Amino acid sequence: MAATTVATVALALAVLAKLASLTGQPITVALFGVVIAMISSVAVNDPEPGQRVLTTALVPLPAVAAVTLGALLAPHLFSGDAVFVVIMMATVYVRRFGVRAMALGMVAFISYFFALFLHATLAQLPALGVAVVIGVACSLLMRNVVVRDSPERELARLLRAFRARLGAVIGAAADGLVDGSLTPRSHRRLQHLLIRLNDSALMVENRIDDGLGSEPALRVFDAELATERLVGLTVRVLDGDPAAPGADHHRADRHRLADLLGQLRAALRTERPAGLDDRVQGLADRLSAAEPVDDPVVNRLRIAVVAVVRAALATPLTEAAPAAVDEPEQAPGDGPDDAADQDDPAADGELTGWLRVTTRQSVQVGVAGTLAIVAGELISPTRWYWAAITAFVIYAGTASSGETLSKGWQRVLGTVGGVVAGVLVAALVGGNGTISLVLIGVCIFFAFYLVQVSPAGMIFWITMMLALLYGLLGQFSVGLLLVRLEETAAGAAIGVVVAYLVLPTSTRNTVGGNVQTVLDGVGELLCHAVNSLLGDTDGARLVSEARKLGENMRTLRTSAKPLTDGLAGIAGRSGVRHGLRVLRACDHHARGLARLCTVPVADPAMLRPGLSGAAVRVRHNVGAVAAAVNEGDRSGEVSSAQPLLDRAEDAVTDCPPAERERVLAVVRHLRRIDQAVVGLAADVGLQVPQARSDQVPAV
Repeated sequence: MAATTVATVALALAVLAKLASLTGQPITVALFGVVIAMISSVAVNDPEPGQRVLTTALVPLPAVAAVTLGALLAPHLFSGDAVFVVIMMATVYVRRFGVRAMALGMVAFISYFFALFLHATLAQLPALGVAVVIGVACSLLMRNVVVRDSPERELARLLRAFRARLGAVIGAAADGLVDGSLTPRSHRRLQHLLIRLNDSALMVENRIDDGLGSEPALRVFDAELATERLVGLTVRVLDGDPAAPGADHHRADRHRLADLLGQLRAALRTERPAGLDDRVQGLADRLSAAEPVDDPVVNRLRIAVVAVVRAALATPLTEAAPAAVDEPEQAPGDGPDDAADQDDPAADGELTGWLRVTTRQSVQVGVAGTLAIVAGELISPTRWYWAAITAFVIYAGTASSGETLSKGWQRVLGTVGGVVAGVLVAALVGGNGTISLVLIGVCIFFAFYLVQVSPAGMIFWITMMLALLYGLLGQFSVGLLLVRLEETAAGAAIGVVVAYLVLPTSTRNTVGGNVQTVLDGVGELLCHAVNSLLGDTDGARLVSEARKLGENMRTLRTSAKPLTDGLAGIAGRSGVRHGLRVLRACDHHARGLARLCTVPVADPAMLRPGLSGAAVRVRHNVGAVAAAVNEGDRSGEVSSAQPLLDRAEDAVTDCPPAERERVLAVVRHLRRIDQAVVGLAADVGLQVPQARSDQVPAV
């Protein structure tokens, strides 16, 4: 997206600057068209190419309407500012109607602001309208002809990103095995890479037409699960005592495993030539046939390495990937619009009235925008808009007061870094036009490359771009950048204070609701999986349900960031991180369970008492923990399902050999979920009696 945006801006600037010189229009008219071209490339994010084209084609309507209103009100200071606040509120409010309304609302906001900022006149409206149309045309040309956003191209890009992130996780695990230990920093890096892999896998699976669990989607899912297990066992092995008996022998094993993982990483970095694939597969086969060692954890790590090699080499390449279908027949909840709503942190679900996040935030933005305009005018009557814009944008993509605080301080931090870098770069460039234009393009690229990764990084590059732009216009000064810093700090502070005082949305309540959603999903998925294994229900939708659980887990991680990384969560941070680790374990084992249970066993009669009872017990425990976390209800009873799982494990001996390993793996996943949930129940204050054989009900 970043490269396409830079190319769109360059094309629009070249066309509009030439047109402005031919018609005698001021350069500000051309700049307005360039901004519309940029917003059309960035804000339009419909899931399907046809929808993106339609939304982009609609951009001139709010743009022309807003710039006309701005031109009418530009001479009237109070009325212009009042309408500006109303447009801010409306832009936030319409997010509830989906990505198209969100994009068009942002276009209206930017267009009205530029009309005030550029002091547009009614006489300039025809030229501004033409600039809008040309800017939109440049965006359509770049996104649909020059760099066509086809489903196949997007899927190929996602698959490359997935293989790259898969290689990064595998490489980090290999490095840890070579070093023989994991420092706290390397452990955090490994977990961060694994989370990025989870996100990448979800994006790939959302693009593949896998409503009934297509083979390519299952391969991606298998590679993700195998890598999660590899990371978990790597951490366990490296957390062992280096002075324990047999440690030297295990060190040699670790190095052999690391060498194999390193070769796999090299294979994933290329288009995987057949010779390299065969060599890596051969090494994995020999490792699988090797004699086991005396450490069971190392043996399991061997198995995990072999599994991840086979799963990674089976992931679909670009040319083998299925085309994402534009209009597939989907069950409710699997369509593109649903996925887009789930990805939007401000999604309102079934809430109504003042409970809606968009309703609350529209009021908050109205109050914050008004105060920011007043504060901005006091700091600088000509640069007040920096404070107003900051107070507006820190609410974008947030769902709680803590997220607003996190976004606010990151924006200030990025501005501080951008001011320092801007002063240095402007001094080095010295107003050179060619170098400045090239560096402005670089700044735009990195700003939009980081738009969904780091708010601080995005603002850093935007601030540096402003320094170069003002230097190019002959208006640069250190004092100007300091004013920007003051305005940004004022807008961020006002926005954060309003978020906590006016209709606040508690971060902990938001996280609690998302925790309940994840736990409910775990309980439903494990019961559906066990019933599918026993032949009571159809397991065709299990993989899709597992993907939904993964999406809910991603939403939880996003909402909990202020409590784990930001200023809002300094107190109790370790407890929140521990809870997230437990929930990630539940998520992993529930999705692994779903993958194993898509096909029923041949003779479920002997397994039914233990497995069905265990699934019901674990789901009950999950519900009790969810009620305790989200509602404070600690009256529920929790008891371990281990006796029931022992009964199921004893019955496995009667299974056919071909199914025995699969059923044992199912029991292991259920056991891990049960242990995690019972431990979490104790953490949240529920009574957890010790399980005894006489507590096991007859099933």
